[in-house]
Amino acid sequence: MQQPQDFTLWGGNIAFWIQTLVFLFSAIIAIFTLWRNEAQAKKRATVDLVLSETQDMSFRDIKEKFGQYKKEKINFTKLACDELADHPEENEVIMTILNHYEFIASGIFEKALDEKIYKRMKKGILVRDWKTLEPYVMELRRKEGRKAIYAETQKLAEKWENDPK
Repeated sequence: MQQPQDFTLWGGNIAFWIQTLVFLFSAIIAIFTLWRNEAQAKKRATVDLVLSETQDMSFRDIKEKFGQYKKEKINFTKLACDELADHPEENEVIMTILNHYEFIASGIFEKALDEKIYKRMKKGILVRDWKTLEPYVMELRRKEGRKAIYAETQKLAEKWENDPK
């Protein structure tokens, strides 16, 4: 008497295909979970960054001084034209602001930070500060012969300025 053969589909029996489908489904869930966790981590990092901006007393003092310089209508371009050592406090404040924005812009372009969240919270401030400091940066680039100084900040500010949202 002949043994009945197992049903096969494309070289595998039903148990093989069920196992394969379960594995694929599990892999899809794992990939989706990793993607979701990465997105959540970026959002959390962005919110933490904004919180640290408001809680860091040293940075708050820098922002306050920068705001005072703007109120006093300090000529930022002249500061860059002069020797940087001639105005150490002012240049330290400006460089701290620019370095902070460069860090933010790099984080956004490298997808380490969530652009939508940071933009919603800081677009106006970043664009306004860039417009204030752009002549300073252009003079610094000319003087140093380095075209890429604060290029990420410029790219982000211009992108956001041209985006009505």
